[in-house]
Amino acid sequence: GRGRSSSMARKIAVTAMAMAMAMATADVSFAFSPSARFTPSSSRSPSCVSTPSLRSGATSLNMATVKVVDKSGGQVAQLQCDRETILRDAMLAGKVDLYYTMKGKLFNCGGGGNCGTCKVDLVSGNLSPRTAAEEKLLKGCPPSFRLACQSCVMSDVTVRNKPDA
Repeated sequence: GRGRSSSMARKIAVTAMAMAMAMATADVSFAFSPSARFTPSSSRSPSCVSTPSLRSGATSLNMATVKVVDKSGGQVAQLQCDRETILRDAMLAGKVDLYYTMKGKLFNCGGGGNCGTCKVDLVSGNLSPRTAAEEKLLKGCPPSFRLACQSCVMSDVTVRNKPDA
């Protein structure tokens, strides 16, 4: 009776403490502020870094269309952004559900190229070349798989969201 419930309470307390520590140290600001500016802090960052600028209406030479489709090819969203915008930033600013699970939504790496939770499949168009972080995290995946946080939109693109779902 009592020893067992004490052990369970201790496990719950340890789990709660671990979660609190993880939340205190994790960069979850992007989960709550999709328009926040991504600032690179390491060589894992893509070479093009710009603030997402989503627009509706007519396109200019500096604009690109990002079409997001689901696994069956159905359109999820169509966004306009500046060329060289980081794909992850554009998708989040456009309120596209990028992550598979609640854990991915809350505990992703915030665009650092460390976790692989923002994987997409490039169907058409041009993104920036793969980074070293992508080569490592996408080992064994088809060459069309990319990390949205490491990919800059270079032209009109179509990407398949959550390709492993």
